[in-house]
Amino acid sequence: MNEPGHAPAPPKRNREVDFGVHWHLCSEPHGFPWRVSWSEAEGEIYAVELLIFEHGRRLSLAKAASREEAERILAGWADRPTTIGPLANRHFFAQRT
Repeated sequence: MNEPGHAPAPPKRNREVDFGVHWHLCSEPHGFPWRVSWSEAEGEIYAVELLIFEHGRRLSLAKAASREEAERILAGWADRPTTIGPLANRHFFAQRT
């Protein structure tokens, strides 16, 4: 219960770090893209399949207790071929063609 004149504390926000949307399952290189993110609240790197009108499957890819650990796990993902779990980024597929 709040005291008169005091506003309730704002809810704690879950910080997330986005690692791009140009990821695909290695087994489905021409399928829907996936977004890879890190969630502070859950301490994990996860991926969500980006369907046309909704989100599809969700995969837990790695545990990362901090943003720094998540960035270390995915270091260089924007500039070089990278895989994490069953996903690979667009640079990975570009080098295979």
